[in-house]
Amino acid sequence: MFDESRQRTVIFGGGDDGTVGPILGEMWDYDGNTWTQMPSAGPGPRWGHTLTWDSTRQTIVLFGGSPDGSSVLDETWTWNGVWTQRQPALLPGARRNHGAAFDRIRGRLVLFGGFAGPFLNDTWEWDGTGWQLVAATAPIQPIFNMAMVFDRAAGVTMLFGGRTLSSFGSLNGTWTWNGTTWTALTPVNAPTPRFSAALVYDDARGRPILYGGRDRNGTFGDTWEWSGANWVPIAGTIPPVRDGPAAAFDSARARMVMFGGSLTFGPGPLPFGDTWEYGTTGLAAIAAFGQACGQPPLQAMPAPGSRPILGQTLQIDLTGVPANAPFMAYGVSDRFVGAVPLPLSLANIGAPGCDVLQSSELLAMPCQPTGPGTARHVLALPGNPALIGVRLFAQPWGLAPGANAAGILTGNGLSLFSGTF
Repeated sequence: MFDESRQRTVIFGGGDDGTVGPILGEMWDYDGNTWTQMPSAGPGPRWGHTLTWDSTRQTIVLFGGSPDGSSVLDETWTWNGVWTQRQPALLPGARRNHGAAFDRIRGRLVLFGGFAGPFLNDTWEWDGTGWQLVAATAPIQPIFNMAMVFDRAAGVTMLFGGRTLSSFGSLNGTWTWNGTTWTALTPVNAPTPRFSAALVYDDARGRPILYGGRDRNGTFGDTWEWSGANWVPIAGTIPPVRDGPAAAFDSARARMVMFGGSLTFGPGPLPFGDTWEYGTTGLAAIAAFGQACGQPPLQAMPAPGSRPILGQTLQIDLTGVPANAPFMAYGVSDRFVGAVPLPLSLANIGAPGCDVLQSSELLAMPCQPTGPGTARHVLALPGNPALIGVRLFAQPWGLAPGANAAGILTGNGLSLFSGTF
């Protein structure tokens, strides 16, 4: 799962189907270079749970799982810097190996199926405060270990594959959920039937990507992309075959990130601890992170169609601009400014809710007013191909007497990943 507010791929817990090795309760994040263990006081060790990013409320949502390979949980936890166990009046039944995806259009987390002793095919939705049962059954047969993701281009939740009631039976159906109805799609080509595959949505190119999984006879290592109407196999270097890896799309770097998984067939389940990335070399990406302060907040977003493409000009539009023209700060890190961890709160100098989000090697690059409360920052990028993949972090700030005791406002951050197209 990708935490968009901190620009990190996040994993929690895991295990080898409850029978091999320990079941874990650790939380780790990955910034594109390094895995860092995070404080994880909250949910206990488990596997078979879902971890989903709620982009509307900027929180991680964890549901269900198994603590021991036999019992199942019905716990709902959210994380926005600290774990909080939620206590809604209505809960989905305890389960593991269910599917979940966040519908960005309707602002709801969609949960389907899973294993609770019986296999399940109910559909639930989480709105940030409570669960609602939206469909007690579905035209999809009861399954678990399916893959789910929200397809932004189509505006629907996608489900692929899954394990069936028959002994290690598997499916290769492609389904979509629009908030009221499950619909079976009929692609000409599709991956072979499987369960425990990884499925993410490529925000940069606007398509779901599927990797690996297994059936009753073997484990897969193939990669597929959804064109909008068909599954297309992708050739090239692939990781060793595996099922059940953790995967996310890092929108700040336009890369699919995959960690772990297992090789079920062979000399017993073999857990992996490796990290792989999949993407298009040279693709530039820009993504917002962190929170802005002010009323209205000082917001930074790329101008329509603008990305950090080498040899071109990057344009960043600002709203919520105070009377004084703001500046743009640039840093090479979003982890530290000097030896001080980021984000750095400015509450102690009289600017509550305002944070420094980047290391500020360049502090006061100019922004030009474009109208009441708006401005634009323009940055000419060199055309040197040696700079492909260089990452910078931008953040607007401005002097705003009367806005707070410090008279300073800070905006959200923008992660810039340079490329040639």
